[in-house]
Amino acid sequence: MSIDYQLFCFFFFQAEDGIRDAQESRGLGDVYKRQSYMLSRGLQECPKNGELWALSIELEPKATRKAKSVDAMKHLENDPHVVLAVAKLFWKEKKYEKARKWLERVIILNPKFGDGWAYFYKYIQEQGTTEEKQEVINKCVEADPNQGKLWISISKDVKNWSFNNQEILQKTQPIIEKEMTRLE
Repeated sequence: MSIDYQLFCFFFFQAEDGIRDAQESRGLGDVYKRQSYMLSRGLQECPKNGELWALSIELEPKATRKAKSVDAMKHLENDPHVVLAVAKLFWKEKKYEKARKWLERVIILNPKFGDGWAYFYKYIQEQGTTEEKQEVINKCVEADPNQGKLWISISKDVKNWSFNNQEILQKTQPIIEKEMTRLE
């Protein structure tokens, strides 16, 4: 991980948490402008970072998210973070068949990407059948995922030390529910 990326994350999340520097603030608009600037700078410095592209898609105003996702796909068409961000866009737009195809693409691209399995499971809970739910659980257990921020945050939590993949998958669902309502 480059120092520039680490600095970007430090300053980005500093602004996100509302921590201000010594200069007088002109309100929240200032924080969001700095976030946007730091994110675009991070994308210039690390144009092949899928997590940054996914974050930029999600933080983009609703009217321009589609254009940002096209731009991200031009740079990284096979990155699971970017593909997942695009799948979430289709899902929120109620284009369920497209969302399903993109979610399936995420887990095909990287079966070890636990966040992809978690979102696909949430999608199947809402749009699929009981048999499909069980099939997703079985395939997830077989793939034995170990990547993705959400997945790792749950699997590495000391309280969850004895959880198997199915339990981790189910523990992700309330968190995804909150995030999906936030994206609307």
